[in-house]
Amino acid sequence: NAASFGGAALGPGAVASIFGTSLASSTASAASVPLPVTLAGVRVIVNGRPAPLFYVSPGQINFQLPDGLSTRPVLNGDQSGFASVRVERDGMSSNPGYVDVRPSGIGIITYGDNFAVAVKADNSVIGTSNPAVAGETITIYWVGATALTESVPAGVPAPLDRLVRVSGTTSVSLGGGFQAVTFSGLTPGGVGLFQTNVTLSGQLPTGDLALQMNVNGALSNAVKLSVRAR
Repeated sequence: NAASFGGAALGPGAVASIFGTSLASSTASAASVPLPVTLAGVRVIVNGRPAPLFYVSPGQINFQLPDGLSTRPVLNGDQSGFASVRVERDGMSSNPGYVDVRPSGIGIITYGDNFAVAVKADNSVIGTSNPAVAGETITIYWVGATALTESVPAGVPAPLDRLVRVSGTTSVSLGGGFQAVTFSGLTPGGVGLFQTNVTLSGQLPTGDLALQMNVNGALSNAVKLSVRAR
């Protein structure tokens, strides 16, 4: 998962990273949207389908899993399956790898010492020198896959003229208490990028508090968010 480079399950449309050697002969980033499926002579093939590419380099590739990937039921009703992933470069093919594919799977984007990428209303990034204030509304950014009110094809940005929301439930736990979610869905204009807007409780303590999200039953990675009391 490209959010924190953890090994969490991925889903259709999730943003992911591949690490390896000689994956590309040069470094390149997508210059426009929709995202290309070939970048600097490199393609990522998922279950036989080319994936949209954000970035390629000799050691790392960032890509989006194609939409419509099938999952298969396994033990105890758990809806998951495995998709094959391989890299094609200049006519050569890598060995295949396999990823766990589930209908829902999310990862909060992190920086530094496992801090959530979250911003205040003025778009300043929350951190130890700029903590969130109890009672204010913040935005938490994440990537993953879940049910939406409207499908957006992989590689295509979310619309700017309307909001595409998570279809179902989103809960946010911070410092052991649940916070009020005001919006959860795709970030307008972003590709595979989600955001959840939260109004923080006025009774939060000061410190680096434990933050975790649950979207339609899929738990995120556990991260930190700096907060100070009002």
